[in-house]
Amino acid sequence: MKTTSVCRLPSCIPTRSRSGGALFLLVGLIGTACAPSEAFIEASQIELGQRLFFDPQLSIDGKRACGTCHEQEKAFTDGFPRAVGHAADLLPRNTLSLVNVAERRGLLWIGDEELTLQAQLDTPLFGRSPPEMGMGGHETELLTRLQSDRVYERCFSEAFPDADEPVTLDNMGAAIVAFQRQIVSRSSPYDRYLGGEIGALSPGATRGMALFFGEPLNCFRCHSGSDLDQPADPDGTVRETVGRFNTGLYNVDGAGAYPDFEQGRIAETGLAEDMGVFRVPMLRNLTETAPFMHDGSVPTLGAVIDNYAAGGRVIRDGPYAGDGRSNPHKHPLITGFQMSATQRADLLAFLESLSDPDLLTRPELSDPFR
Repeated sequence: MKTTSVCRLPSCIPTRSRSGGALFLLVGLIGTACAPSEAFIEASQIELGQRLFFDPQLSIDGKRACGTCHEQEKAFTDGFPRAVGHAADLLPRNTLSLVNVAERRGLLWIGDEELTLQAQLDTPLFGRSPPEMGMGGHETELLTRLQSDRVYERCFSEAFPDADEPVTLDNMGAAIVAFQRQIVSRSSPYDRYLGGEIGALSPGATRGMALFFGEPLNCFRCHSGSDLDQPADPDGTVRETVGRFNTGLYNVDGAGAYPDFEQGRIAETGLAEDMGVFRVPMLRNLTETAPFMHDGSVPTLGAVIDNYAAGGRVIRDGPYAGDGRSNPHKHPLITGFQMSATQRADLLAFLESLSDPDLLTRPELSDPFR
């Protein structure tokens, strides 16, 4: 068993030399060995996870990393309507942001509450239908890549000092999760306003907040809680559950059907009432995470507001034509509302105040290979 480690800082993430080249952090060694502290191990796991998250070696062709679909500059989304796999396969759903993911219940669009962050990693890494990173059936190859990399040999040993075999797929997953837990956003103007900085919100955003949390819009009934992704009772009491709703986005057959490529929770339950039912997404960093909805079919925040104001989306032509307003599976809260142009602008200002620019540039969340 490995029980000692040289007392120094973690060295997995390269720093930059003055000339711009990558240099691994070298810290003066204290001449004696000592047991690694919990803080050292935790920091080592986070830095290892950061490197793994952005390393294309984790994909079959060596061209795609977790960070390919979860870009920091886009609040850890990818900017596409629907995610794209390693072989240019079009996936059925829009890429969800990883911001505050460690605090999230129900990680996927279907809102599965039992799935853990580490278990969820198996889908993009090893899933085959369709393949995202394409490593399904190539687990041994991935492990060999990591074990033969001298940097990873050191990083895994620092991150898991008590393991006889530090470089394992389980430890890889644990390290990536340790990094994902650092993707936290709590510094938006809205957060600062809640913290007592009244001037953090513009007058328009303040008015928009009142609209959001009031009648007749009732946005808060689906979007409450710290990340505005939990349902709430009429009195504002937040429910400790995952919100799942049909919002009238489609009605392709006049009887409530959604497009065949993704029909929501019905695929899991087989229940007709779950047609078009998806998890309520969080509303943080909306200015960076367009396009919107489960399939990225709504390009702008303004269009999202207009669909809800209409009580559902109307698609007038094309293969998905239909009147979502009359979808029989649509949730009763989606009734539509009237608002003036000024109110619409105020609501947009409030939604834009949920963005945290600092998140987009924090170096401890950045790609270490750049």
